[in-house]
Amino acid sequence: MLSTLLLIARVALILGILGTLTSGVSFLLALIGGLKFRSRRNDQGSYAPPVSILKPLHGKEMGLEQNLESFFKLNHPDFELIFCARSLSDPGILCAQEVARRFPSIPARFIASGEPLWQNPKTFSMALLVDAAKHEIILFSDSDVRVSPSYLHDILQPLADPAVGLVTCTFRGKPGRSTSLLTALTQTVEFSSGVLTANLLEDIKFGLGPTLLTRKALIDEIGGLKDMGDLLADDFWLGNRIAEKGYKVILSTAIVDHFINYGSILSGLHHQISWMKNTRGTRPAGHLGTGLTYAMPFGVLGLLSALAIGRPTLGLWLLFAAARQSLAPGPAYRLRHHARQALAHLLLALPPLRSPRLLQLGRQLLWTRDHLPRRALSYQPRRSPGSPGPPAAPLGCNTRSGYLRCPSYPSAPAPPPAAA
Repeated sequence: MLSTLLLIARVALILGILGTLTSGVSFLLALIGGLKFRSRRNDQGSYAPPVSILKPLHGKEMGLEQNLESFFKLNHPDFELIFCARSLSDPGILCAQEVARRFPSIPARFIASGEPLWQNPKTFSMALLVDAAKHEIILFSDSDVRVSPSYLHDILQPLADPAVGLVTCTFRGKPGRSTSLLTALTQTVEFSSGVLTANLLEDIKFGLGPTLLTRKALIDEIGGLKDMGDLLADDFWLGNRIAEKGYKVILSTAIVDHFINYGSILSGLHHQISWMKNTRGTRPAGHLGTGLTYAMPFGVLGLLSALAIGRPTLGLWLLFAAARQSLAPGPAYRLRHHARQALAHLLLALPPLRSPRLLQLGRQLLWTRDHLPRRALSYQPRRSPGSPGPPAAPLGCNTRSGYLRCPSYPSAPAPPPAAA
């Protein structure tokens, strides 16, 4: 019995050493990727074509007015803004209209999609926005993004090369409230580190939602967006399919602010679960390798196993090395992941907490349910052909003169976007 325990301890020690080494390599790659990112500039030039900025909206989150206002303040000679929600009475549309009144010289239009005909409502709105865009260069950008006045100039420069099919950029997480602080830190450090590492090892072949700059002709070339209408992670698939056509996907040196407003820590955890499911579905190998990048679990495992076989000095060195890696980017960055793991085990272990809902959350936190969700999991089901739904409004609500008027629309179901 004792020999078996010693064998288990030795195997655990080997795993602790290997895990500490792999997480160390991950840390170095992220550091090199960051240095490379800072050393090159791709935002220099004078390329300034007209641009259609396309923004799907759904509701009015905290800070939406300031986020939208930053796009009206862009330093660019010719651009338009088009907003889309399910109805023109959506609070997000009303907020965008209020902001547009303050900038009468900036062309802005507002369209309603009606009930989405695809399982991914955002992709359905994106398809309608592409059809409505007047310019060849189009920019998809999420509603929770805030940018600097030079943002559009900076991201446009790589697109001057005809070989470039899509420009995207990384982002800083900005907490709108204290309950979003840990998620913001995770996005700023952990997520960005992964993007920079991918950009270091190979040309990236995906897009990031805050910035998706491309051409309408390329949307047609990949067959439109309808094929992505039942997929999550539309930003990933858009960049991926453009890359499959032989075009480059460029990570701009511009960085935007991503504002996060979760009402509770639990809401943030649910969002992270959804994000990890998307990663597992889009890049399963990368998702599996993520487990090798977390140093502290391996450091603790190394310490405990080393103590079990009488090698405390080695165990302390492993723990020190793991802690040094974890705390180097920022003390709170890894803390959020470890807290999530601890919460998961608590939900699964303690009898007083073993309600069905909490058990499901615990299993999701440990990534043991809902395998490879490439298809949409949480969107509303398709509407049957005969069922009624909010009608689609015609394009034509314009604020160039500062006067807002949207024509009345008939009670008819929203038509699907025209085939590419």
